[in-house]
Amino acid sequence: MRNSIVKEKISKGLAVHCFKSNIPHCMMPELIGLQGIDCLWLDFEHLPTSLQTAFSLVQACRGTNMDSLLRVGNREFTHATRMLDLGGTGIMYPRARSAGEVAELVKHVRFPPLGIRGVDPGVPAGNYGAVSTQQYIDWANEQTFLMAQIETKHALEQVDEIAAVPGVDILFIGPCDLSVELNIPMNPRENPMLDCIKTVAQAAKRHNKAWGIPASSPEHAKELLEMGALFISHGSDTSFLRRAILEIQDAFRKSGITYRSDGAS
Repeated sequence: MRNSIVKEKISKGLAVHCFKSNIPHCMMPELIGLQGIDCLWLDFEHLPTSLQTAFSLVQACRGTNMDSLLRVGNREFTHATRMLDLGGTGIMYPRARSAGEVAELVKHVRFPPLGIRGVDPGVPAGNYGAVSTQQYIDWANEQTFLMAQIETKHALEQVDEIAAVPGVDILFIGPCDLSVELNIPMNPRENPMLDCIKTVAQAAKRHNKAWGIPASSPEHAKELLEMGALFISHGSDTSFLRRAILEIQDAFRKSGITYRSDGAS
């Protein structure tokens, strides 16, 4: 069983760079993982990915020794445990509204005595029974990381209580949802969003937890690291492809080629 890169780096005070994949095909995590990226965020909250496809995505991450961060839907506690059984490294929990709700997640994804997760050592996460049940339980409780997203008004108001929940490793700010909930500009480099980020950072520091947020650029990432962030998300397969397509179009327009997006017939 492989240990978590995210947990190891954070324990040493080193920053993690996480990519996001929106294309549900195993070639994407394999391609990204082969470049040495720490962690890949796989989204099962907004995208229609089946359990079978999720398995192939997680296995591709494992095959390149890259952590997989699986975002499930709000209150989908059973789905979270199934994602971990498939071999997922961490769970991202979206739209948390209270410390009690986050504690419920912790209870479902930790094995006894830390929680109530059901045990089957024959699953991929347990190396198909190649280790003892107790070894699997101890390893999973130690190496699985949990991330609570702070992206609702209620979560921001209870961020200190959420940060205090045992078993939560990372607080992750969702500036898009948070800006909509609070009716404020999404720009994380200016107030009032910057004040929200500082509130989360302070709560994380008080309770010795890591925190993170999407970074808009390397320069923004540097600012966040200086504020104490240890989990930086930047880059996704769909955004990279779109950017590459636009760059290719711009180059080929100079050759006289036109596109439907130009209004050409």
